[in-house]
Amino acid sequence: MSHNGRMDSVVVRDPEIMSGEPTFRGTRVLIQTLFDYLEAGYSLERFLQGFPTVGRHVALLAIEEAGSAEKKSEDQLETKLDLP
Repeated sequence: MSHNGRMDSVVVRDPEIMSGEPTFRGTRVLIQTLFDYLEAGYSLERFLQGFPTVGRHVALLAIEEAGSAEKKSEDQLETKLDLP
C-alpha cells in the first residue's frame, strides 16, 4: 500500500501497453482520453459508457491523482521561485 492508504495508482505506464502512454490499470484505455472527454464538455457518464472497462471509482481516482500531481507541481514551482 502507498502512504495515502490506497493500493497502487490507478494509472500505469508500461512500455508494452500503448507505447508507454499512461493508461488505466488493467486496460488499454489512455488516461488522456478521459481528460479529452471532459475538456470537450462531455460528462463522466458518457466517458464511462464509451469505455466500460473503466469503472466510475477508478475514473474518479484518476482525476484525483491528476489534481494531486498538479498541486504538487505548483508547490514545487513556488518553492523554486521562493513565492509566498
